[in-house]
Amino acid sequence: MIIALVTDCSDVAENEIRGMLYKAAKMKGVDFKELIIEPVAVVKNFSLLHANFIIRLLAEDFPTPFIIYCVVNPIKEQPERIIGVTNNDIIFVGRNTGVFSWLVEDFGLKSLYKIPEERYVPFGGKYIYPSYIIDIVKYNGDLLRIKEEVGLEELEKSKLKKLNIDEGMIVHIDNFGVPKIKYSPDVFEKLGVKEGDLVKLTLPEGRIIYPKYVKRVMSWNDCELVIYNGSSFGLPEIAFVRNGMTSQILNLKIGDKIKVEKV
Repeated sequence: MIIALVTDCSDVAENEIRGMLYKAAKMKGVDFKELIIEPVAVVKNFSLLHANFIIRLLAEDFPTPFIIYCVVNPIKEQPERIIGVTNNDIIFVGRNTGVFSWLVEDFGLKSLYKIPEERYVPFGGKYIYPSYIIDIVKYNGDLLRIKEEVGLEELEKSKLKKLNIDEGMIVHIDNFGVPKIKYSPDVFEKLGVKEGDLVKLTLPEGRIIYPKYVKRVMSWNDCELVIYNGSSFGLPEIAFVRNGMTSQILNLKIGDKIKVEKV
């Protein structure tokens, strides 16, 4: 089964977590060939918002069933450690911090379980989850069977915490400096914007810019400011064509809000 690790622990901790998964597999008699541990999907440090986007993005790409294993927890409280499954058989594991909000909003929630409380240990993301994840692999995602075997506690679906992700929020900035904005892909159609039209964007501190709405970025001139439906399930993106520093130039960061309007 595919395991996709989503975390802001982007140093040797990645290797530690992978090592614990392999160790748990050996202890439980699971053949390593049954594990497909994907390269780590790195999240901006301490950002539940960014983790929401990364989880939702992976949900778009991988065949189900597969496991999303999230180790991101910047909050003071210690919410439940949970295992859940969406209506389309994506299994998710991590803290109940709201980090799975976007995933469940789009794909629904079939069932939700609480991992039994254990004594506090530093780096629970490494020491606590791997055993349960290997159980999921061993029993091919049958959470009812795992509940019987290891004593998971069933939770009401309403107990899943939600993070508000407002329309217009920047949810990701890629390695080319391009921000992705949480708007419906049909936002330009609804506004009546056609290719080549200017669009009014209101940035933080009331700054206003006028990018050109385009279909294909690379068809336009170097450093021309454009807005378009990007590759991440159609979320709008802003870019200076073939520049690589859009977010730095516009002073934008994850969590900022942008308002899109017709000129």
